Amino acid sequence: YVLSGSLPPTVGSLQFLEVLDLSFNGITSFNFSYLANTSLKELDLQGTAILGTISTEIGELITLETFNINQNVQIYGTLPTQIGLMTSMKEISLMTTLLSGTIPSQIGLMKELRQIKIASSRFSGSLPEELSNLLNLEILIIDTTSIGGSLPRLGNNLQQLILKSTPITAISEANYPKLNTLDLVLTQSSGPIINLGQMISLTKLSIVSTNFYGSLTLSSLTNLQTLCLKQNNLAGTIPTQIGLMGSLKDITLIDNRNFKGSIPQEISNTINLQTLYIQSTPIEGNFPSHLACTLR
Repeated sequence: YVLSGSLPPTVGSLQFLEVLDLSFNGITSFNFSYLANTSLKELDLQGTAILGTISTEIGELITLETFNINQNVQIYGTLPTQIGLMTSMKEISLMTTLLSGTIPSQIGLMKELRQIKIASSRFSGSLPEELSNLLNLEILIIDTTSIGGSLPRLGNNLQQLILKSTPITAISEANYPKLNTLDLVLTQSSGPIINLGQMISLTKLSIVSTNFYGSLTLSSLTNLQTLCLKQNNLAGTIPTQIGLMGSLKDITLIDNRNFKGSIPQEISNTINLQTLYIQSTPIEGNFPSHLACTLR
């Protein structure tokens, strides 16, 4: 640590201050109200020694665009509803903290939000329906929390959706034409597998340890590079249209016991394929003769 102690109130006299980076310093307390009269756009408090809660005064930082408190294991309490006053916010990152309670519905007032990252925390309850108001949202990460319920329908600008180790039970049907990454890992999601047909920009699809069932439709995912299906109730066969997925590099099929059929000969057309890993999945038949020439 280079710095320690508390943030001095004199920082509030820096009216043109736009960036404050105190990451990985020994700051132990922080008063958000000191910064209310600045022009602050970026506040990075990652990996500090701050002990306490996020006070309601954070709502006074109306010019703030980026807020990062990752790796602060002594920050606890709830996320105040006053965050809804921070309408310039574009990126909020709350990973590895002791924050708890629910995500306030006022987050839906932060119309400029592009990234929300929440992981390794004690948040619970359901995601607010007001997330649907965030039409500029590009990245949503919910990882290792107790947030459950249904995922609301998000805006069409979504590019990355990562849900891991969280009891989210349902995902609203939606067309996300810009989505390039879909990771659903160790969720409690159930029901028929969501329609992927309109997610034409997908490059990575990972569905691991969910309760989804039914057959996947992959024919329109011509940009897909990574396909990982593990420990699911998905059924059906590997579609012959996989031969149209010229960008595909890696296929992993593990413990998908409701799959059937054989590896289609058309898979030989995936000239960029580097890895094909099939385990505990009842795929039968002959290995396509030309496939070995593409694997590395």
